[in-house]
Amino acid sequence: MKLTNIFYQPLIGAIAVFLTLSGCSAKFDNSRIYSLNVEARQYFKQGVEYARENKPDDAIKAYTRSITISPSASAYNNRCVEYTRKGLYDLALSDASKAIYLSPQYAVAYFNRGNAYFKKNDFTNAVEDYSQAIELDPDQAEFYFNCGLAHHKAGSPEKAIVLYQGAVEADPNYYAAYYNLACIFSLSNDTAKALECLEKAAAAGYHDAERLKQEPCLNNVRNTDGFRVLLDKLEGKGESPQ
Repeated sequence: MKLTNIFYQPLIGAIAVFLTLSGCSAKFDNSRIYSLNVEARQYFKQGVEYARENKPDDAIKAYTRSITISPSASAYNNRCVEYTRKGLYDLALSDASKAIYLSPQYAVAYFNRGNAYFKKNDFTNAVEDYSQAIELDPDQAEFYFNCGLAHHKAGSPEKAIVLYQGAVEADPNYYAAYYNLACIFSLSNDTAKALECLEKAAAAGYHDAERLKQEPCLNNVRNTDGFRVLLDKLEGKGESPQ
């Protein structure tokens, strides 16, 4: 099954998801921020602030100074994110690997290394790292979603379905996963499941009616009554999705 123009949520973007803000990933604290000396910790905090302000060059400089004073998995992880944002994927891979070396159970570092592999179109290694992140921290919807995207790119929609379902199990409001599921089911002519997933996406917060009108993956459901009803709701012509 060939997928075209599938809904794509940027891999790098939500700081609260991808950056270490307080020295720990969701379920594992071994990134040493709390044990760093005052100066290294201060540079790390500066890096976080620069990242929040979308100043990757300044963030990289701050994380580098923190690492020079006292290397930590969190600083390597966060610098990896900034390198990925700048398209410096080999440097990002190196930093993520150093973070993993310092903290082998650091799920976010595997996730961010997976993002760098994804950007390099190395979907096999991306899937491997995303899968490891999921194993270490199975409650993060983004881990499942990005792994699903990598399977999409690798030409395995059946595996992508499993991962997108994992994303909405972890976060029932993760509408991007519902949208991608709808696209897959539409392409396979399962209109009932496609419409069900679109309705769930809308109920979870999806509201881009114009995209629905133009999405090639939804051609097989666009002329159904269910699709027209949903579109009317999104355009404010009917009842809001429940």
